[in-house]
Amino acid sequence: MSSQTQSQIKHLESGLKIISKTGNFIIGEKTLLRAIKNKKIKIVLLAKNIPDSSFTKITDMCSKKSIPVMKSTRNNRELGIICNRPYFVSVLAIIDFGVFSLIKSV
Repeated sequence: MSSQTQSQIKHLESGLKIISKTGNFIIGEKTLLRAIKNKKIKIVLLAKNIPDSSFTKITDMCSKKSIPVMKSTRNNRELGIICNRPYFVSVLAIIDFGVFSLIKSV
């Protein structure tokens, strides 16, 4: 997993509502594992309470494809709420950021 600062993770989390409205992302471990082979994933965000087996499987596959992975400071319930979903979200892969910029303005 790439070493990311807490501020970068919080910045990405703060932009999830914007990304969910203007960008493109996928949710779920099975969907992600299929998409790694077929789609251009820019970054993967994992809930802080993702099971260890899922964490290992996802980070291994992402590292083989040079896809950055960030572990959220939020749990799967909170990610679901932020993404405007009525269910828990443990795995989120961003394909298009929409109007959100991943790099913080100084």
